[in-house]
Amino acid sequence: MTTPPPDLAPAVLDVLRRHTGNPELQYAEPPVRVSGGFWADILAVRLEGAPPELDRDLIVRVMPEDEAARREIVVHTQVAAQGFPAPAVRLTGDATAGLGRPFIVMDRAPGRPLIPELGAASLLAHIPSIVRMPVRLARVAARLHALDPAPLRAAFAAAGEDRLVEVDGLLDRMTIWTSEFGRDDLASAVERLRLRRPPRRREVVCHGDLQPFNVLVHREHVTVIDWTAALVAEPAYDLAYTALTISLAPVDAPRPVQAAAAAGGRAFSRRFLRVYQDLGGGSRLEEATFAWYTALQTLRSLLDGARNLAAGAPHPFIAAAPLLEARLAAYLDTS
Repeated sequence: MTTPPPDLAPAVLDVLRRHTGNPELQYAEPPVRVSGGFWADILAVRLEGAPPELDRDLIVRVMPEDEAARREIVVHTQVAAQGFPAPAVRLTGDATAGLGRPFIVMDRAPGRPLIPELGAASLLAHIPSIVRMPVRLARVAARLHALDPAPLRAAFAAAGEDRLVEVDGLLDRMTIWTSEFGRDDLASAVERLRLRRPPRRREVVCHGDLQPFNVLVHREHVTVIDWTAALVAEPAYDLAYTALTISLAPVDAPRPVQAAAAAGGRAFSRRFLRVYQDLGGGSRLEEATFAWYTALQTLRSLLDGARNLAAGAPHPFIAAAPLLEARLAAYLDTS
């Protein structure tokens, strides 16, 4: 954890004072910035003199994009309301609510990521967690996909923003991103994917970024965080992304160790998909549908890497770009 930007912590306190109607509200201890996010500013705070619903360890997530923030807030609130293990939402606000950016205040979930960031020195120590990872992720995915997507669709329809939570809307945004992030070379890939989209069948609530760092584990309890990429889509939207990120197996280690980790990642990816289907996570995973969503998530990962490269921020998809480009080209050339 690090010290937050000098202007953010006082601004958050002002917002919370107005919300509670208590001008004497104070931080019980200095807020700290939580590392691990590539997109939002995240503060861990504890208040002194707070009402019961805020008298706990809290996370304040401040987001830079209005559209993505609206989607995250609605999805997070709706899945938590259905009993899914996401942190309880205590307060939300748009860019006019005092921070100049949209935000969400939620309970701070206990636990640590499903697996930590791995390096050569820590790889062996975390083998038990790594071995359990595919099964735990498959269970989380199956539980999420069992939720009713109707309330989520209704919430977006009421706001006139149906497309914000649809795959077609993601493709629209990808077209914009190719130019914004300096990847005009990928614009044709977006349109080729749009034309080849398989028929829509069973659609569920999808997280969109279901990978080990977004699943916190405390004993046997799990909590899923970071709903920025959530959509209502075929289960393959989640399954393809999870399988892709596991197979990439980013490890900061010498090349031989990286090669071994990548082989293990591919094996774990296959196991994740087998366990998901064994759990009754839905009908048989159709090969063509899964291949299309894998290409979609590969393209999205390339654009995520390009976004962070343009911002000068580290991201594992930057180093993985050549491999991702090769996988996307292989799909587009053969489909």
